[in-house]
Amino acid sequence: MATPDGVTAVGSSRGGSASRRTRGTGSGTVDHRTRGIARTIRPLCRAFIAHPTHRRDMLIEIPDIDATHYQFAFKRLRDTTERIIRERYRRIFYAPLRIYDRPEETEDQTVITLHAGRRDPAHKRINQPYRILVDHTNWTDSRIRTLRRDLRDARAEAKDAYHAHTAAKTWAFFIGLQDTDDSATFLVDAPVHICFITAEITHSPS
Repeated sequence: MATPDGVTAVGSSRGGSASRRTRGTGSGTVDHRTRGIARTIRPLCRAFIAHPTHRRDMLIEIPDIDATHYQFAFKRLRDTTERIIRERYRRIFYAPLRIYDRPEETEDQTVITLHAGRRDPAHKRINQPYRILVDHTNWTDSRIRTLRRDLRDARAEAKDAYHAHTAAKTWAFFIGLQDTDDSATFLVDAPVHICFITAEITHSPS
C-alpha cells in the first residue's frame, strides 16, 4: 500500500529518524481511498504535512493507534498554563524541537526536549517542557548513531530556520507512551517510531 503522496509505507527501508525538509502545500490530487499502513511513521508524517485540506478524508492504519483517518491519528503537543494531563489516546504526537536545549545522551538513552509544555503564566516561559526519552537499550550501535546524527542535523536545520525568520519549524514526530511518574515525558523504544521533519505545518479551517 502507498500513502497519498505516493510513498510506500510498508517495508520502507528509511524507517529511522532522518531529518528532511517538506512543504505542506495541500496541492495535488489525493486518492481518499488510499490506506496508509505503517511500519515506519516517516511517510505518514510527510503525507500529513503535504495534504492539510484532505486529512479528514485520508485513511490510515497504525498498530495500537485507535484512529482511522489522518486528522485524528496525529496530535500536536501544545503549551498550557495548567498541569500537563495524561493523554487519553495513543497518537502520533508532534511538537517543535527546543532549539538550544542539547539532548541528554547516555549509553542507553537519548532525551530530547520539545518547544511545548507547561508555561509559567507570569513570565510566559516554558518551565516544564515535554520531553522524548528514547530508550535504545536494545538497538544496534548503527541505529543509535543514526538517531543522534539525525537529531544533530535536525537541530541545525531548526537554528537555520529560526535565524532566517522562516515559517518552517523542525518538528519531532513520535509514537510514545507517557511516563507513569512524569506526564511531560514520553517513552519511545522503537527506531521506526520517531522522525524529524523541517516544514511549515498548516491546518485547514474547522
